Amino acid sequence: MPVLNVEKSDKYPIFPEGTEVNVRVEGVKQQESFFWVDKNDESKGKQQELSYRFKITDPEYAHLTEASLFGSVSPVTPKQGNKSYNWACALLGAEELEVGMAFDTDELIGLEATATLQRYESKAGNVGNSVTSLHVK
Repeated sequence: MPVLNVEKSDKYPIFPEGTEVNVRVEGVKQQESFFWVDKNDESKGKQQELSYRFKITDPEYAHLTEASLFGSVSPVTPKQGNKSYNWACALLGAEELEVGMAFDTDELIGLEATATLQRYESKAGNVGNSVTSLHVK
């Protein structure tokens, strides 16, 4: 029988719940979320979300060159007080955004903020971190 040795992974560390790290946006895409627009009427389809991919920019984690963090916001449209609005404010370095302001999500790529992380466990049992909130760096 093969013998399995558990090894530490510095490539994809698991951060404690609530850890804050500085991040840079590497990608943003709009996609279907896991949630229905109306759970009582699936014909209305699934909600849309913006899915963000981040790289950690803190010098102490410079060795994590292959690790990415992910986070998503829904609804896609930033409205005062929702998560999409709060993330846009943090990335654009603004306390608030003017109603009617428009920007392309490509403009967010390369911008930096401080992220608060949460731990998750997938249905397959994998454990990892995702971004739960963004704050002005």
